[in-house]
Amino acid sequence: MTYKLINGENKLFYSILSCILCLSFIFSSHYALGSAGFITTTINYTWPLFSGLLAIYILKNHAAKDTGKTKRILAYIISVLCLMFAVNNEQLAVILLGLFVLYYLLNYKTKISKKCYLMGITSVIGIINTVICPGIHKRYILELRWFPDYLQLNILNKLNIGFSHIINRCVTWCDLTTLILLGIIAICVYLLTKNKKQTIISLIPFIIASGFWILTLTDNLTLIQIMNANIVRYGYVPISIKRMILSLTIYAIFIIAFLYSLYSIYKNQKSVLWPIYSIMFVGFASTIMFGFTPSTPSMERMYIFFYYGNMLAILIFIKQIIEKRIKT
Repeated sequence: MTYKLINGENKLFYSILSCILCLSFIFSSHYALGSAGFITTTINYTWPLFSGLLAIYILKNHAAKDTGKTKRILAYIISVLCLMFAVNNEQLAVILLGLFVLYYLLNYKTKISKKCYLMGITSVIGIINTVICPGIHKRYILELRWFPDYLQLNILNKLNIGFSHIINRCVTWCDLTTLILLGIIAICVYLLTKNKKQTIISLIPFIIASGFWILTLTDNLTLIQIMNANIVRYGYVPISIKRMILSLTIYAIFIIAFLYSLYSIYKNQKSVLWPIYSIMFVGFASTIMFGFTPSTPSMERMYIFFYYGNMLAILIFIKQIIEKRIKT
């Protein structure tokens, strides 16, 4: 399904690349998929992900106006069933709704396909189903036993929890897929600008994440422990002035260099970047949802769709930016 979403001309190249990157996604999410048992977690996360991708593929390729009426009706029926299963995962429902909203905001002046509205409506139905489901309320009460102070948190506290955890993960415990994405972004900056200074700045996030990864492999965890000491259940909480200055400096350098890289690419290749940036933004935003649930033990599973979004962004970067630059 990942390969079909790309639909490149060089089929063998994209097939091989998709397989390699899907393996990196499995490697990145292996711990999360096993956190509650592989059967339970895959049914709740990767099966809905596949169903959503299948629905998008069918709508894209088998629900066109020039398709036979019977085939088109069947395609819509299958797509709706797949989407209903996909949005049964509340996080994926929010992600699909977020993508629909971004697409609508960027294209509201033109005619928007009914297929997109179908995805948006289904996402809303999935969210409503999650809210009114009796089991959710019971689980909420159960999870509060693990985190009773959650009831005292305001919106800023919850944003702090979600934002600080995902930034800390990207910096100090970067998964393979995200690490590849950081490298691809630096390569894109070089291909588009041919500017050494901009390329060096764009390499900083990759260097920082790789450095912490190497420290993890060598069991030299002193710096990592200093960084992680500030990240607690309540989000980012300064432990001491020295540690606060060190950790915030590293986070700031990482974030500023990363945003600068995205801006450099956008400045030189505006027309094709909204799908990539939308996927990256929605995937990142979905992880911040961790702060809006007291379900602390499920933290690892909150990153599964983030990993997949990064993998998809890598493929689109390669197809729409690197290849176009090489051809021109």
